[in-house]
Amino acid sequence: MYPSLASRNGRILLGAMVILAVSMRQATASASLSGYREPCTNEGEEVRISMPCFKCICKNGFVECEQESCPAVDDCYFYKKKGPEECCDKCIGCLYEGRHIDSGHEWTDPEDPCMHYKCVSGVVTRSEMKCYAPCSDPSPPRKGQCCPTCLGCRLNGQKVFGEATLSEDPCVKCTCAGHKLTCTKRSCPVLQCPLSKQVRQPGECCPKCVERREEIHRGSPMCIIGKAVHFPGKPYHGDQCSNCTCQNGTSVCEKSTCPILECALEDQQREPGECCPSCPMPAEYRSTCTAGGKVYQNNETWSLNACTSCECRAGEVRCANIQCPKKKCGPNESLQTVAGECCPRCVESPAVCTVFGDPHYKTFDGNFYSFQGSCKYQLTADCAGHTFSIRVTNDARLTKYSSWTKTVTLKLEGVKVNLGHRMRVKVNGTRVEPPYRLNQTLDIHRSADGTEVIVETALGVKLSWDGLNFIQVQVPTAYKGKLCGLCGNYNSVFRDDLFTRGGLNMTHNVWRFARSWAVGGPKACTRQRKKELAARHPQCKTKKFFTLCKALRTAEVFGRCSSLLNPDNYFESCKFDMCECPHRQCYCDSMAAYAHECVRQGVHLPDWRTLTGCGRNASGLLPAPKVTAVSSEPNAIVVAPGMSTPPQANNIRRHPKRPRRPKLLEEPKEGQELDLPSQLLHDRKHHKLLHLYKKQQQQQQQQQQQQQQQQQQNSIPLRPNNETWSLNACTSCECRAGEVRCANIQCPKKKCGPNESLQTVAGECCPRCVESPAVCTVFGDPHYKTFDGNFYSFQGSCKYQLTADCAGHTFSIRVTNDARLTKYSSWTKTVTLKLEGVKVNLGHRMRVKVNGTRVEPPYRLNQTLDIHRSADGTEVIVETALGVKLSWDGLNFIQVQVPTAYKGKQCGLCGNYNSVFRDDLFTRGGLNMTHNVWRFARSWAVGGPKACTRQRKKELAARHPQCKTKKFFTLCKALRTAEVFGRCSSLLNPDNYFESCKFDMCECPHRQCYCDSMAAYAHECVRQGVHLPDWRTLTGCGRNASGLLPAPKVTAVSSEPNAIVVAPGMSTPPQANNIRRHPKRPRRPKLLEEPKEGQELDLPSQLLHDRKHHKLLHLYKKQQQQQQQQQQQQQQQQQQNSIPLRPVSGNRRTPPPLQR
Repeated sequence: MYPSLASRNGRILLGAMVILAVSMRQATASASLSGYREPCTNEGEEVRISMPCFKCICKNGFVECEQESCPAVDDCYFYKKKGPEECCDKCIGCLYEGRHIDSGHEWTDPEDPCMHYKCVSGVVTRSEMKCYAPCSDPSPPRKGQCCPTCLGCRLNGQKVFGEATLSEDPCVKCTCAGHKLTCTKRSCPVLQCPLSKQVRQPGECCPKCVERREEIHRGSPMCIIGKAVHFPGKPYHGDQCSNCTCQNGTSVCEKSTCPILECALEDQQREPGECCPSCPMPAEYRSTCTAGGKVYQNNETWSLNACTSCECRAGEVRCANIQCPKKKCGPNESLQTVAGECCPRCVESPAVCTVFGDPHYKTFDGNFYSFQGSCKYQLTADCAGHTFSIRVTNDARLTKYSSWTKTVTLKLEGVKVNLGHRMRVKVNGTRVEPPYRLNQTLDIHRSADGTEVIVETALGVKLSWDGLNFIQVQVPTAYKGKLCGLCGNYNSVFRDDLFTRGGLNMTHNVWRFARSWAVGGPKACTRQRKKELAARHPQCKTKKFFTLCKALRTAEVFGRCSSLLNPDNYFESCKFDMCECPHRQCYCDSMAAYAHECVRQGVHLPDWRTLTGCGRNASGLLPAPKVTAVSSEPNAIVVAPGMSTPPQANNIRRHPKRPRRPKLLEEPKEGQELDLPSQLLHDRKHHKLLHLYKKQQQQQQQQQQQQQQQQQQNSIPLRPNNETWSLNACTSCECRAGEVRCANIQCPKKKCGPNESLQTVAGECCPRCVESPAVCTVFGDPHYKTFDGNFYSFQGSCKYQLTADCAGHTFSIRVTNDARLTKYSSWTKTVTLKLEGVKVNLGHRMRVKVNGTRVEPPYRLNQTLDIHRSADGTEVIVETALGVKLSWDGLNFIQVQVPTAYKGKQCGLCGNYNSVFRDDLFTRGGLNMTHNVWRFARSWAVGGPKACTRQRKKELAARHPQCKTKKFFTLCKALRTAEVFGRCSSLLNPDNYFESCKFDMCECPHRQCYCDSMAAYAHECVRQGVHLPDWRTLTGCGRNASGLLPAPKVTAVSSEPNAIVVAPGMSTPPQANNIRRHPKRPRRPKLLEEPKEGQELDLPSQLLHDRKHHKLLHLYKKQQQQQQQQQQQQQQQQQQNSIPLRPVSGNRRTPPPLQR
């Protein structure tokens, strides 16, 4: 026995106990090895032995065996352990396009030789090869090859034999074949192991996994990359440069190949978050930067504007927006941006003084007190500069013990405004009707709900009056420490508000303090006030009498506000008024004042008037008007003095002091003022009285115009001869020979630029060109036009930040894109607007949600938000108090308009809004600008991978052969047709919209897709002031075709003549005599095209002109005709009798007769 196996030329020579199978003519060796050589006779024949992993053959008369070598598994992370009959562990392969591929196998696409594939341990990496030509005149690539070739195999001055790598970039491999050199660069395959387990050896191109793990037996076709598990259907990232999808347990990744660099590998730099490295700039370019015509030294910083800081770093200009911290202001402060500063800061809000009820006063500094004097008092005034004063007159009303505000008088320099009962307004003694404006001094108008008259002055003083008892005075902070009167001294100290006139003595006696501010002498007073309330009103001692006031402390009514504003003072005021005032509506005054203050604090209250029984008629906010005409009809309503008149009373007579027989429609005396209730203005019974009323109204308007002209002439002081002066901004006057001659300034005609509009600035007469608000538009398979006019297309299917205030963080707008119409295109699905404390979602078909609750336009939220539809009903429009305006058509068209105050503060897909369209593609953070739209847009993705639906492919022509034919784009040519858009083409170039139309027609197989670009172009033309012809009819883009107004639902027509099919849950028309209910069990359908009876049809607009569906369309048109006939019959029946709808019992076809 020899000791061991002999080795010769790498082969293991085995002496074995060989058992020859003569019948098979083949030698077989046993498993027990011995040290002698086994002879054999059949030269070259394979000899089988019982040991696996050895291969034996008959050579030179003896059996020679060698052990099989296992393939390298350097890149393998998951491996399959060898079985009992197997020799080696195997790296798991890939399942790609229905076939199994071994790990390590590489191949190229026959149709695209530059596309390279490689399978490594369950991951298929697809990348595009980059070519490198180390010669000046390379030959073009031959058929089936990707890269050009260089004649003569020389690289960097040295001869190349076989293969060589580029010293600067080890990933560049050069191959010499047939005296021609070809150099290519490929991407490294995506590895399954985590980054911490990947190691790149010096001089090597790609990293390798330094750890192996046994394959996990997976019950479902999941994929593993690093430490994350992925399932089919959702895209994910294999590394910084790849996007992957899981397909049948194999990760298929598309990876970008970085360009070939000319600097050494150790000198290459990679920015955080970037895929490819870059070479540093040469030293001569790193010393300075040039921006805006100025030269900056390296590391020098400067401010581009108040919100943008820039730095010169290694020859590059890097700018970033200042990140403003979020601030929460105090109760008497608000966020405001000061001129020259970027971030808003908390600024003291204007001070407010409130008067309400049997007068209760809340001073500018928040002091609460009650005072029922019945004289004229100085409410507040500028006691330092004497620029304005406000006085109130109180008198007895409702009872002889209470006093309520009767009139309010505001005095400015040369102007006197009187606010009286029922919101009557007089200016310098002349009755005026709001809205009314006096030069730039005064602006008088009603509130949005019509319950108050508001006077705004150029001084910043604002006065509100409801015509009954509620007064609110607002003054700017410039008057701090300068005011005096019943509203206090406004110095932020509420304890010293009760200073008497002269400011020398402070008292704690409210009556002494208030009487010191009385004006007008004893004649301005009506009676003496007594203080003993409980002695006069026994009900004041009972707590039960004050239960109506408890709503102020009820969480269901004012709970949202009580944490910000303590209701105790208003509750005590309510109790006081209920003791003083015997009428039910008196408790509503305190609640109205509290609600008014809550709204001013930004709190959105429920319908508190309905919950508390304080409807506007009950609260007195809209009092019943006076009636002067009398009637002698038998069913007349007698209205006693002091009672309010019901709004529906048409037959009215007053309770006479002396019984006289009244005349029917008695004609008033000459000069008598008529005050008619609004409900009588359309009553034909009072035609004679109404004729007199209208005649008197016309005379009053003529008198007001004459008085205003007279006041303007009388307000001109004496002037010397030939002197000129300005009467106002637009009127110049001259004294010539004792006569005043005035002339209006003739403004020159101006033509503004494309982003400007004519506006009149305060204090100037002629309008001037002012920069218009910026507009960003999104439409179609999304195409974007930024605020600065840059056009680009991006079809990502994730959630993105469209635009936001990146300086003050006051608002943000996000869009969610998804696949629609085809799997290759992406369209806008939802739009989300976020303000402080408000979130607005705009969804498909113009559905609107505010803070998660579905609302129907028109909708208003305090003074923050106003949502309504456009005039033609095709868009929902959201307008904010910030000046931001958002339009959405429910399908794909978005338009965002922002005021110029946001210039340089925006970021997102709509660009940075700095009037420079070339720098719109700044990625998130504002540090890097790219020309790659996909890199730019992906940086603004939000919500993570969960917000994405699929991976976008870019090869359009390969997917849609019709994209290569020009004939397919003929529908888009209407954009360049003079008959359709010729009026606009000189102002707005249609080329970008034409290219967008071609793109959409390539992406979208439906006819109406070309209409999206035309609608966007038409929208922009109208915004530029161009009046277009009926372009929808001329182009075939009717609203049903364009998708702006979706086709209505259709109910299938019944086979019975004149029958109306009523689906479950629908109401029955009153005139329907032939009715049958939708059957519970459906009948056997006749044809696939014909719907079931009662079935609702929702026809897409593109089928309305498709001849393939002629039978379905015939049913649709037939039912449309029946519906029109039904509507006409319903209208005729409703005019004949006002019979309410009755339910139909069971399945009767004829309802029971209706009875009155």
